[in-house]
Amino acid sequence: MKKVFFLTLLILPFLSCTSDDENKEDPILGTWVSEGQSVTYYKSTWTFNEDFTGVFTDTETENDPDPYSEDFSWSVEDDLYTLVYEVEGTDGDDDVFKISSSLGEPVLVDLDDTTIAIKEE
Repeated sequence: MKKVFFLTLLILPFLSCTSDDENKEDPILGTWVSEGQSVTYYKSTWTFNEDFTGVFTDTETENDPDPYSEDFSWSVEDDLYTLVYEVEGTDGDDDVFKISSSLGEPVLVDLDDTTIAIKEE
């Protein structure tokens, strides 16, 4: 009986501990924005949810009454975020992003390190 009690005391601390990584909030969560004006005004947003879903919205005018919107699912592996858009009739166009930093602020960049969006606070 003493051996079972002793073994239980040895194993219990390992079972009750959790990794700090399991409790971290993924830095991608939230809304990322790309906004500007070339020939016309544009604003693109990606909103990432905790359940690995999200919404992409593309607005072509400042007061666009009907912006383009589509749902996506996302995953992360080796700090690369893959977005799979859920639009009927597409051939599975995916985006791959990573999070970087510019002037101390988080930015979403593509695989060529081109800034795609900044995090909205």
